[in-house]
Amino acid sequence: MAGLLLGILLARTVASLVAAAWAGVPFTWLGGPDGHASVMLARMLPRRVPELGGFLPRLMLSTVRLVREEPALRRRAACHGAAIRRVQLLWYLESVPS
Repeated sequence: MAGLLLGILLARTVASLVAAAWAGVPFTWLGGPDGHASVMLARMLPRRVPELGGFLPRLMLSTVRLVREEPALRRRAACHGAAIRRVQLLWYLESVPS
């Protein structure tokens, strides 16, 4: 058991030393391919300019229309809302002193 503990402590120490020596090197190596990929995607993907035909109130009303017309959406929303309330109740009961 002492050997296991010593190995864990030494591994953490060596990992910290390696991390300090190599602080930013992996990120600079990954910056090149990442930049190359972004340039290639900017050249290859088609240009798309969204039409600004709608206003925010109309968009909000479309959400209400979706909830009214889609029963599966209503069921899922009720199920997930109940799950969130159960988690909130659990955390509340955990914080109340006995």
